[in-house]
Amino acid sequence: LDGALTSVVDLSVSGTSNLGANVTTSGTQTYTGTTTLSGGDRTLEGTTVNFGAAVTGTTEHDLTITGNLDLDGALTDVVDLSVSGTSNLGANVTTSGTQTYTGAAIISANISLTGGSQLTFSSTVDSSDTDGTTDSRTLTTTFTETEFDGVVGGTYALGALDINGNLDLDAAITSAASIDVSGTSNLGANVNTSGTQTYTGATVLSTDVTLTTTDSNVTFSSTVD
Repeated sequence: LDGALTSVVDLSVSGTSNLGANVTTSGTQTYTGTTTLSGGDRTLEGTTVNFGAAVTGTTEHDLTITGNLDLDGALTDVVDLSVSGTSNLGANVTTSGTQTYTGAAIISANISLTGGSQLTFSSTVDSSDTDGTTDSRTLTTTFTETEFDGVVGGTYALGALDINGNLDLDAAITSAASIDVSGTSNLGANVNTSGTQTYTGATVLSTDVTLTTTDSNVTFSSTVD
């Protein structure tokens, strides 16, 4: 695709896609094969954008999803990723810059999110419910800062939360297997885990908080203020 595509309801591609221009649909976009983002910053606008296989950028440009994202293949070589709607994350995402998930996020596989300065979840974060029972998924993040602005595990518990970098917690983690933060922690809400909680860097309690584990330790390896 070398020119912008507009005024389409649904778009479905059974093979590979090389997207060298923006795509706007009033309905869904489905890219079944591998997808290459070429030529510049790319905006895909639709009700839901589904990637069924790997997505590769140019290493120099941004990807903006205006709508919901359903990701089933690893996304790499993008600078900034922004999703305005919900996100179903079933594969790893690697960016050199920021990742922003504005709507509710579902972690539907054990995934790693890796990037530069900032990872922001602006709404709730839950594991997937694939077979009628809680399907706890591991989430590993590697950023300068990971920020949670919505409740984590409020509907379906997460597995281990591994935060490589700093944590800015502005809403409760109500159910997770464990949490391990390698950097500093700004705790503005309660944390409830079945296993351990490890806060390696300096910790700031920015409100009254309760840290609860079922039968394990809460460890602060640096200052608490």
